[in-house]
Amino acid sequence: MRGFGRLIAIHLNVSTAYFNKVQPHLFEQNAMARYYRESSMLNERVFEEIGQIATIGLSQLFFGYYPPTPGQSMQRVISRPRG
Repeated sequence: MRGFGRLIAIHLNVSTAYFNKVQPHLFEQNAMARYYRESSMLNERVFEEIGQIATIGLSQLFFGYYPPTPGQSMQRVISRPRG
């Protein structure tokens, strides 16, 4: 499970970098409209971004809430009882 733990760490680092890069554009009205001429393509891209950001938030929440302790495998973190 060490490989899986490294994969999760890479995912968290990349997702954090991605979020930090797009965050300034999240509050601009029609920020993505200049890149797409058709509204259907724009809508698809906007909802794709919403999904990406939601996934980043949920993974940050889960792995921030249940971080592995030193020497603990990722399997123990995932199967840890909630509550």
